[in-house]
Amino acid sequence: MAAIVGTINQSILDNGHYLLNERIVYYSPRYMKTITVSKGRDSDGATGAFDVVSCGWWVHDELCKKGCWDDGTKLSNWQCSQVLQDILESEGRRLQGLYWFWFTLALGGGEARKNGMFRVASTLLLIVTLSGCSTLEATSDILDILYDDPEAVCDSESVGLQWKGETCLKYSDGTYRWSATK
Repeated sequence: MAAIVGTINQSILDNGHYLLNERIVYYSPRYMKTITVSKGRDSDGATGAFDVVSCGWWVHDELCKKGCWDDGTKLSNWQCSQVLQDILESEGRRLQGLYWFWFTLALGGGEARKNGMFRVASTLLLIVTLSGCSTLEATSDILDILYDDPEAVCDSESVGLQWKGETCLKYSDGTYRWSATK
């Protein structure tokens, strides 16, 4: 194992991967949420690309792997890429932030991609507005194309989560079901 790299407490392993030596807790000012990357996490860095020392890759990979924030709120592939861009820009890597946003959006995502590509309403509103659609039907058609919205799973890990006006509940018979939020 080699020495600690840069300002992130990580080591380079013999296989070229990185090992995180102390946990990272990142707070996103944009989304007002946290994500924790546990000590001992293994990473290949910027998959298939030149690595830069940044907590951005650790945070992005953790968000993609989990598909949710620490509080259990699901997030989209777009949001994961946006967080990476925010971190890289905060480190003075504006250009890298911009192109890595688009590359990770197109090629990455993991569990977050399964949650949908564009689950942020303001993003969809902007896309629809820029498209020039003037009718409700045309706007709806564009949203249907862009808004990848799979069914949410209600199970032991999602009890208490709210989705589309419903809350995941565990019933006395041991089943999990969505019920209208009161």
